[in-house]
Amino acid sequence: MYKLGIIGVGKMGRSFLEGILQAGVLTKAEVLLFGNSKNEGLLQEGYHVAQSEREVLQQSNIVLLAFKPLQFATVLAKLQGIDRENPDVIVVSMAAGVRIDTIRKQLGDVRYVRIMPNTPVVINRGMITIAIDRFGKQILSTELRELFHLLETLGTVVEIDETEMDTAIPLHGSMPAYLYSFARGFINNALKHGLDEGKAKTLVTAAIIGSAYMLQNSDRPLDELIADVCSKGGTTLAGLEVLQKSGFEGLIDAACDACIQRSKELYPHTE
Repeated sequence: MYKLGIIGVGKMGRSFLEGILQAGVLTKAEVLLFGNSKNEGLLQEGYHVAQSEREVLQQSNIVLLAFKPLQFATVLAKLQGIDRENPDVIVVSMAAGVRIDTIRKQLGDVRYVRIMPNTPVVINRGMITIAIDRFGKQILSTELRELFHLLETLGTVVEIDETEMDTAIPLHGSMPAYLYSFARGFINNALKHGLDEGKAKTLVTAAIIGSAYMLQNSDRPLDELIADVCSKGGTTLAGLEVLQKSGFEGLIDAACDACIQRSKELYPHTE
């Protein structure tokens, strides 16, 4: 048996795989993959590659479902009855919007976990939320520790209730794209005013990292942290006033709402 199987080796599946290998928790020999059209390339990279999605579930202790939500109905239909072939498998889904009870209807009575990672898992600096099925077959505490250890090599892991999954997505799963767009705006402005791109990127990224560290490690209210940067009549306030007049926080609120709503629309929920 392989320690980990991954079905779907796209951007997130690949990020997850490379992060785990980089951390040294597993080796290529302990992982079984199925990437459909990517299988030939995976073989050339030295990975063990299954002949089908079903083989991954039959031959692995933990299986990560890393394909897109819109592919779930097609793939899950191929996997019916797997609960009889490998009843001890732990199935981990990372698809936005696809609930555990929806997967159980197709795969039967095995153990289920939902996660939502973000792309920095590829450099072991990711953020992963995890929701554990409490209503089906129980996952042993030793198995849970093993699963958490695997995930924690990729970054920070926070356990949440499955009902909170959609709400959490813009806060970490989608956040890298929003943050990169934010950084791009500042870098582009610096270029407009003649600053070298390399210097601009260094300044922006260092400021984001330092500010995030302060936010993470301070128990002071956000308003106080903001006020620390501002002087009456100063440069920061001049910029903040533009953001406020433009409805900056309202735009963020609307973007998060749109992200959450899309997660709910991606796959039909089972009520």
